[in-house]
Amino acid sequence: MICGQKHGENIIRVVDNGSGFILTSDLSSSPGFGTQQAQNLAKQLGGKFERFSNSPGVVCQLTWSVKKFWFWRF
Repeated sequence: MICGQKHGENIIRVVDNGSGFILTSDLSSSPGFGTQQAQNLAKQLGGKFERFSNSPGVVCQLTWSVKKFWFWRF
């Protein structure tokens, strides 16, 4: 897991060395619960969630702007 900032964006990246994507299924048509949560969080933060192959394994990455949102203000 990597958390940090780069080029004005916050980044959370999770890398695994598992078997990777299942080539016979279309992951975008029926995402799992964890993927749905990550996509919803990205939408709330005005960012993006990406998954891509990392031989072996998969990389999941959530990025959003460094700017603070109204609900973080005190």
